[in-house]
Amino acid sequence: MKATSKTGLSLLLATVWISVSEFVRNEFLVKTHWTRHYEGLGLTFPAEVVNGAVWGLWSLLLALVIYILSTRFSLRQST
Repeated sequence: MKATSKTGLSLLLATVWISVSEFVRNEFLVKTHWTRHYEGLGLTFPAEVVNGAVWGLWSLLLALVIYILSTRFSLRQST
């Protein structure tokens, strides 16, 4: 496998991992907290599809930053 396709696959898998872990954390652990917080402010909790797309983009950018850090620093420094 070429280095670029291996890198692309790694970034894709990291993006999926970050997205799934964020979704599980937000949906099952803290959603009620955020819903009550927004209601207390007189707002509606943002749960539209576009918010999911923004979080997907965030996950991709985070995976990219982690990849760049890992190529420049050791595992300990990257962590």
